[in-house]
Amino acid sequence: MARYELGDAWVVLLEEDHYVAPDFLHVLKLIIENKKKFCEACQVISLGFYLKQYRSYQDDITLLGVHPWFSSKHNMGMAFDASTWQLIKNCSREFCTYDDYNWDWSLMHISMKCLPSKLRVIAVKAPRVLHAQDLFLRVSERLFPSSLRVVENSRRMLKPSKENGGWGDLRDHELCLNNSRTASLRHPLDFRNGFAFEANATNVSHPIIFSL
Repeated sequence: MARYELGDAWVVLLEEDHYVAPDFLHVLKLIIENKKKFCEACQVISLGFYLKQYRSYQDDITLLGVHPWFSSKHNMGMAFDASTWQLIKNCSREFCTYDDYNWDWSLMHISMKCLPSKLRVIAVKAPRVLHAQDLFLRVSERLFPSSLRVVENSRRMLKPSKENGGWGDLRDHELCLNNSRTASLRHPLDFRNGFAFEANATNVSHPIIFSL
C-alpha cells in the first residue's frame, strides 16, 4: 500500500460478481469515522454477506455487529487499512504455504495461528455488497442513513475448517510470497526468460511464464 502512497486509506476487496449498494461508500465512511466508538480494536470492516432473505433488510439498515472475523461470514466487501495489511504481510509465509486454495480460509488460519491477536470485524447487518445473483429490492428510501449503531458484540469464535487443499505447488507459494513484497518499478519487467519480475530480481526460483 505504501507503494501506491495510499497512506491511511482503507482498501475494499471486491470480486467480479459483487454488486454494491448506492450508499456503499457512504456507509464505509460512517464506520471509519466512528470506528473508535464502534470498536477501536477491530482490524476489519465487512460490508457484505450472502443474504438469505430480505424481510428484515430495511429494519437492519442502520445496524452493525462486532464479532471475531470468520471466513465464510465476513469475506465479502472486506475492508482494511495499511496497519492490518502489515500484520498480514508479517505472516506471509504462513498464509502462502497453507494448503487451501481459498484466500479467506488462509486468512482465517493466520488469524488463529500467527497474528498477535485474532481479527475482529465491524460488520453491517444489512449488506452493502451483495452477490450478483441476489436482487436489491425496494429499499432505496432507507439507504444513506445519517448514523449507525452497534447492536451485536460477540466474542464467540466458530471452529474453522481443516485445509481444503489445492494449494500445494511450490510455484504458487512463491508467487504468493512475491506478491507480499513491495517491489520497486524503477527497472523494467523482464519477460525474456519466462520471469514476470524486475530484471534485477532474484527472489523467486520458479518461472511463472512457461515457453510453449
